[in-house]
Amino acid sequence: MLQNTLTRILLLSSLCSLAACGGGGLSSTGGTIDPGAGGNNGGNNGGDLFAMADLDGDWTGELLPTLATRGDRNLFLRMLDGALIDASEGGGGAWDAGNATLALTFAADGFLDLLLDSPASGSLHLEGYMHVEMTTISGSFTMDEPARDPYVGLFELRLSSGASSFPSNLAAGQWTGEVLNSSDRFRLSLLEIDIDGNLVRAALTKPANSVAVHKYESLGNELAFSLSDEKIGLFNPILLTALDGSTLTFDYLLINDDGTLMSGPGVDSVLGSGHVELSRPVVE
Repeated sequence: MLQNTLTRILLLSSLCSLAACGGGGLSSTGGTIDPGAGGNNGGNNGGDLFAMADLDGDWTGELLPTLATRGDRNLFLRMLDGALIDASEGGGGAWDAGNATLALTFAADGFLDLLLDSPASGSLHLEGYMHVEMTTISGSFTMDEPARDPYVGLFELRLSSGASSFPSNLAAGQWTGEVLNSSDRFRLSLLEIDIDGNLVRAALTKPANSVAVHKYESLGNELAFSLSDEKIGLFNPILLTALDGSTLTFDYLLINDDGTLMSGPGVDSVLGSGHVELSRPVVE
């Protein structure tokens, strides 16, 4: 929790600085720039301009809601030639060129206004600025999901440098957090993963009385947490079998590049569908 609080403070400080030098802050809509405008070397110092091509690549990061009762989630965007190729977030929202509407403004001063919308996943609206080094975008978000209350907060996205951004053993260690479905919250405690991606142990418990609903051990859950895409920190899919024979299936999980947040949608064969939000302190 301390790490997430510090992240929010740093993001707010960054946004204040960017708004002061970007002209108009987050409420500015700016103007779209022609593809190829500027020198494609970023920044607005010395007359350099941001170009649409600066958005190309895989961007990964976090959605950090203002309300503490709404958990942090991972976010992934893949852009090419100013178009959305693929996007997903830890609550189960997924958008691609085939199922989503994309509205994009990217101004010469680095201001980004991005709206992703689809009937199945709802809408995600990002407003923020690209930093001068062209590897970070931060700002505010609003999300409107089907059958859930809308929520707002801060986001940060970082440009993936490839497989080196997400080493295969990044998830190794112990995680805690919540598994949420449409009617209740459960705490997934003592989720432990070894360096090879094997599940060591896990338990799904009721927060009110700490009674275990499901317990999981290593046998039968080998290599469950093996990255399927090391460029974006994607696990897809994951199947865990509990000691009572029930199953927990994650459609996908996303992990951030410092190994402190993991989230994604799934289905428990007894409890139904929902999503998981897991965190842990920074590993020094």
